[in-house]
Amino acid sequence: MAPLYVGNKVITSSDTFGSTGAYKNKYELPLGGLKLFLSGDSYRAGPYWTDLAQNIVFESKNTSNPYNTSQTPRASVGGVNCIDFNDGSYWESTQAGADLVDMRYDFTLVLIYYHEGFAARRTIFEKAGNSYQSYQQELACTMETDNTMSWYRGHTSYDYSITKTYSTGGWRMIGIYSSGVTSRTGGYYNGSGWVDTYVNNTSNSIVAAGPIRVGYGYAGVIQAGYMHAACVWDRKLTTQEINNTYRFFQTNYVTSLTA
Repeated sequence: MAPLYVGNKVITSSDTFGSTGAYKNKYELPLGGLKLFLSGDSYRAGPYWTDLAQNIVFESKNTSNPYNTSQTPRASVGGVNCIDFNDGSYWESTQAGADLVDMRYDFTLVLIYYHEGFAARRTIFEKAGNSYQSYQQELACTMETDNTMSWYRGHTSYDYSITKTYSTGGWRMIGIYSSGVTSRTGGYYNGSGWVDTYVNNTSNSIVAAGPIRVGYGYAGVIQAGYMHAACVWDRKLTTQEINNTYRFFQTNYVTSLTA
């Protein structure tokens, strides 16, 4: 019988059932509404990175050279496959790919990120602006120097929110959600559920934006840190689902993960 793999790991009966026969890997990634799943396990090398949800292709780019020949390096940190942000390179989808990940309405975003801290605020995830700035359209997420992540959407007086403070020097799960069309709400994940914190400044409907960018945006290119995964759902995950997502990554890929 051929071996069973999860990522690049061979799974044995002891991994699956343990000494007691209890099923160990009971946490599953919610698949309903999953529109984007970029995984460090699926990136090998070169200028292209394909997501696992809809086969959206991301191209490596550089702030000084659109056709980058120096990608964010593939790395392994604590046995976790990831990309290494290098203060120059980032990843960008096509417009057609971005249209498959509609974040104008309800969404959940999860980033599995190794936090090293920042000397200046930088954008880690956005849908590029085409009618307005990215932070006035679908979504722009920025890592702050106080180790929080701020995020913005809507025009022209944009909505905004901010996460908890994340400790540096380890793998963290950053999760946010927003729901509603004109009267919107939102919040962040704290390790056991959602914390509602969102300022709804505009009742204007959100305008569809441009390509998805990972590691770059209106506030500049990410200076440091590593990313194992970026996931987007087209709905707010339930408390059970976001908790299962946390345990899914923690149990199967990033055993040192905290939120």
